[in-house]
Amino acid sequence: EFLNLPLTTPVPKFAIRRDGNNDLALNFYTPNGIRRAVVLEKEHRIRIETLHIGFANYLNGLHTMTLNNRSPDWRVRWWTYYNEFSIWSLIGMSISGVYLPFWTYDAYTVSHYTGERGEHYWETETYVETDSEGKRQVRTRQVQKTRWYPATGTVSRWFDDVLVPATTSMSDKRLDALQPWDLKVLEPYDPAFLAGFKAQRYQIALPDGFEHAKVTMQAVIRGDIRQNIGGDEQRIHQVSTAYSAITFKHLLLPVWIGAYRFNQKVYQVLVNARTGEVQGDRPYSPWKIAALVLCLLSVFLVLVYLGHR
Repeated sequence: EFLNLPLTTPVPKFAIRRDGNNDLALNFYTPNGIRRAVVLEKEHRIRIETLHIGFANYLNGLHTMTLNNRSPDWRVRWWTYYNEFSIWSLIGMSISGVYLPFWTYDAYTVSHYTGERGEHYWETETYVETDSEGKRQVRTRQVQKTRWYPATGTVSRWFDDVLVPATTSMSDKRLDALQPWDLKVLEPYDPAFLAGFKAQRYQIALPDGFEHAKVTMQAVIRGDIRQNIGGDEQRIHQVSTAYSAITFKHLLLPVWIGAYRFNQKVYQVLVNARTGEVQGDRPYSPWKIAALVLCLLSVFLVLVYLGHR
C-alpha cells in the first residue's frame, strides 16, 4: 500500500524500531492525534494504528498568560483614549482570556526563476518650451531610461517557524498585527496552563495552513530573487519552488478578547497576552470629527483675515 504522511513530525525520543513481532514501527504526530506506521514485511503492506486521539495529544507548546486580569482592561482603555475620535465612554466590555491555535512550519525551499534585470542610463532630450514672454525656447534635459536584460537563476532558503493562525473566528489581519510572538520560549504543553481560560481547537487543517504559509514564504522568496537578479530594477516572470524537509508545530498562543456593540455593530478588540499589543476596531464620534473640522476652518479664516490686514 502507498503511505502518504505529509507535514508530520516524529514524536520526540521515538525512532524507527522493531516491535514485539519484529516489524518496523514509527510513531508520528498528525493533525488528528498520534499514529503508528507498522511495516508488515511478511505481508508486504503497511498498517496504520491509532495511539492517541485528541486536541492536546499533539500540542508542541504554548505561551503562558503573563498579563493579570486587570492589565488587559486598562490597556484597551488606554488604546481607546489614544484616539481622540473614539467613543471611549462606551468601552465597558468584558475581556476574557483565550488560547488560540496556530501552526508553524519549517521548510527548505529551492526556487528556479526567470525574469529581467533593468539597468538605468541617461539620454539628453530636446524639447520646446514657451517662456513668460510668449517666445518659444529650445531646451534640453536628462531623461532616465532602462535597458532590460534576461535573467535566470536559483535561490534557496531555510524557513523557520512560519506562523499561521489555525482559527477562522478571528481576522488573520488582526492576529498578524499582534506579532511578534517569541516562539523560542514556548512552554511544553501542560493542561494546568489552561486552567481558567478557554482553548480553541484548530479550524484550519494542517495542509490548508501550509498553503497559507507558502504565501508568506513566496513573498520572502521573491525578495531573494530580486536581490539575486540585481540591477536597478527587476522583473520576475516565473518562479518554480520545491519544498522539502517540511515539519510543523501546533501551538496555543494566549489572547485577551473583548467585544462590545454600538449602533447595532459589534466591535472586537484583541490583546497579545504576552506583550500587551492591542489591535481592534472602534467607533468614531461624528460630533468630535465635526468639531475638529469647524476648529480648523476657524483657524484658517482667522489666518486669512490677518493676512489681508
